[in-house]
Amino acid sequence: MGAARPGTVYLVGAGPGDPGLCTVRGRELLETADVVLYDALAPSRLLDACDPAAERIYVGKKRLAPGMRRRTQAEICELMIARARAGKAVVRLKGGDPFTFGRGGEEALALKAAGVRFEVVPGVTAGIAALAYAGIPLTHRSCTSEAVLVTGHEHVGDTRVDWARIAGARTVVLYMGVARLPEITERLLAAGRPVDEPVAAVRWGTRPDQTVLVSTLGAVAEEARRVGLKPPAVVVFGEVVRLREQLAWYEARPLFGRVVALTRPAGKEAAWRDLLEEHGACVVPVPVIAIEAPPSFGSLDEGIARLPTYDLLVFTSAEAVRVFFERLRAAGKDGRALAGVEVAVVGKTTARALEARGIVPDRVPTEQSAEGLLAALGGRLAGRRVLMPRAEAGRETFPSGARALGAEVDVPVAYRTVARPEAAEALAARLASAPVDAVVFTSPSAVRATLDGLGDDARRRLGAALLVCIGPTTAAALDAVGLPGVVPPEPSPQGILAVLLDRLAAEPGEP
Repeated sequence: MGAARPGTVYLVGAGPGDPGLCTVRGRELLETADVVLYDALAPSRLLDACDPAAERIYVGKKRLAPGMRRRTQAEICELMIARARAGKAVVRLKGGDPFTFGRGGEEALALKAAGVRFEVVPGVTAGIAALAYAGIPLTHRSCTSEAVLVTGHEHVGDTRVDWARIAGARTVVLYMGVARLPEITERLLAAGRPVDEPVAAVRWGTRPDQTVLVSTLGAVAEEARRVGLKPPAVVVFGEVVRLREQLAWYEARPLFGRVVALTRPAGKEAAWRDLLEEHGACVVPVPVIAIEAPPSFGSLDEGIARLPTYDLLVFTSAEAVRVFFERLRAAGKDGRALAGVEVAVVGKTTARALEARGIVPDRVPTEQSAEGLLAALGGRLAGRRVLMPRAEAGRETFPSGARALGAEVDVPVAYRTVARPEAAEALAARLASAPVDAVVFTSPSAVRATLDGLGDDARRRLGAALLVCIGPTTAAALDAVGLPGVVPPEPSPQGILAVLLDRLAAEPGEP
């Protein structure tokens, strides 16, 4: 259907939590919008699809973080109208479906009254998706061919739900009804529904932290109070709930319920996070370091200009590959400039980054480390000129070792890593408030930034988690402060996953 059009507001349903449930059309509009207005229930990761230049405005009715102001419905409508009249393409990103127990209808009417062009992009509603992720079909031929969706959050002073009539439906799905659950269950019982009817409450449905409370109509209100059930949740009443015993696929994944803190830099975590979440883990990104450009690319640009004078080009990280090829392009060159230069990489991840740019490395050591690369090149380094783009303040293992073997090594700075204390503080807060099953470290600098940002008590809590390190060098940074790190057989996301599955996976049949 094409890109978002200027002067148009798109009411886009984001789905209930899993960002993968947003429609193709919804993502297309997010990628091309000038302005995105989003609320608290819209999956925050969908904002990653936005144009970096797009204006992002939080318009939820609760404050998510300091500095985020709450908006009234009138303010939200005013913002949409003003931005559209200014010629902007506007996406109003709403949790679930815009026209199912949301304010999408009100917003559309306000846009119509203002003469602003709008479109509606339906979303997957929680009453279907959250139930499906809990293993509960909305209908089933053996149980029911009908279902009623009803809100428990009515307009103040304007009760329109006929609970006696609703009680006659085989399946009832209640939105936004947790606070009124005692009252609603009493009404359904009074209308004749059986006290032992199965009931399920699904909180944060479709997300890795999804929880499901299974009870009966007569007991669910008290059990919800006892376990502290809070919104957002949908509650389903009916015989279809019994099918959950056989159909609960989402929670059957091996890492479901396990919380994994991932210390990858912001913007570099997506592939790792997706892999772990596919296996059920609840991944908490903790970007304790950021990757930044150095003050100057002068030394790297000089190395690229003199590339034909080098015998060997060495990469020890995928980031170094990325920056090198960006600067190569900026110099008006491409991969052909590497003709006649041997290329060596530290491991498979770096090799894949290189191959993605059309270059197959000449040397990938079996032992994926700087030490392994030195051993692989050993007797072939004497008298050779080596260019090794790397991080500022990187390890000296390879440059020093290669020089000791008679090589001339230049190490231009391609990037630098900078600690982000606020991320380490967020991890400390998480460790203090809720269990973290594992922390994944993918570089020594991430270990150092984490430890520097944690107080003594938080370090003690960190020691209670499984600490997984990408390689021996990263594990050594932990070992230096007396914390044990587990190293996978292969330094890759798949290797990290293998360790987590071995140490944390639920036994077959265990919820």
